[in-house]
Amino acid sequence: MLCYIRTQTSCVGLGCINKFRSILLSYNNTTKYLRTFILGCVLMIVIILLGLLFNTHKFSTTHALKLATTHQPERLTELYFSNPQSLPTQYTQGKSLPVAFTIHNAEYQSMIYSYTITAVSSDGNQSQTLVINKVDMGDNQTMTIANSIVPTLLSPRISINVLLVNKNQSIHFWVERK
Repeated sequence: MLCYIRTQTSCVGLGCINKFRSILLSYNNTTKYLRTFILGCVLMIVIILLGLLFNTHKFSTTHALKLATTHQPERLTELYFSNPQSLPTQYTQGKSLPVAFTIHNAEYQSMIYSYTITAVSSDGNQSQTLVINKVDMGDNQTMTIANSIVPTLLSPRISINVLLVNKNQSIHFWVERK
């Protein structure tokens, strides 16, 4: 059948009615999908806004946003033996041993570092705290700390441990009994 549409939205012929119906059905399906998509987007935005509104950890949200949008420098502390080649390899019970280590503060703020030096037997059954101290360091400051320790353990082999208590970092070296 022949179909034509006049400007007044009336058409002549049965084929025109069927064509118009299929166009309307297609339009209804498209608007149905569009409405579903828009409703989904609105629902997602409402959920996000409610989450932000009722978030009791506003600092963590703000902090997360700051971390996501700005470059944050890595904060760290370096702990190492100043001259590892000159560390003692043997000890005599009751005699002094030199121990020198270095701390580099790269935390982007001043820090107070608490440190301990301990001696631990190779079997782990004996332990001796040799030094407990603190050091105050400015940002980007490097400090070499020299100590003289006197281990009194009877073990044939001991580990000398340096621990930064507040950073949970440690280094160690082994010495054999003479």
